[in-house]
Amino acid sequence: MSWLKLFWGWRGRLNRRQCLLGFSSLGLASSIVFFLWLINFAPPASQGGGYAWTNDGERVGELSAIIFFPFQVSILFRRAHDLGFSGVRVIVGLCVLYLCSAIFAVWPSLNDSWLPIPISAIAALPAFWLLLAPGQSSSNRFGEPPRNSWLP
Repeated sequence: MSWLKLFWGWRGRLNRRQCLLGFSSLGLASSIVFFLWLINFAPPASQGGGYAWTNDGERVGELSAIIFFPFQVSILFRRAHDLGFSGVRVIVGLCVLYLCSAIFAVWPSLNDSWLPIPISAIAALPAFWLLLAPGQSSSNRFGEPPRNSWLP
């Protein structure tokens, strides 16, 4: 039950440790999905062994991002609650971050320049702040402080 509470829910608070565990677990799950696709469905490379990289691989990455997006939002929502903020700010920030990534992915003239790197880094700063900022030590309007454990 506590793993379910880690990944899904809109009420309550998560501390830094729980947030880090949630994102690490989602990253591992996403990697496993991609690896399973690679060994089962990727066409073998014609020479030298291994697998050929195709557009399907990119689509699996995109599909994985879409599948795990609600869980990311849930974790960040409750992390924002621990900092005393409404989760709506997190949704807006995440949309801006994904929009910047999407623009850089499809804009041909930006793909070959250095410009996306600093802009993406600046867009990702609020997410890093959410992960690293200390939460409020007392109760706030979103509930009691989270337990100092790995799982909620």
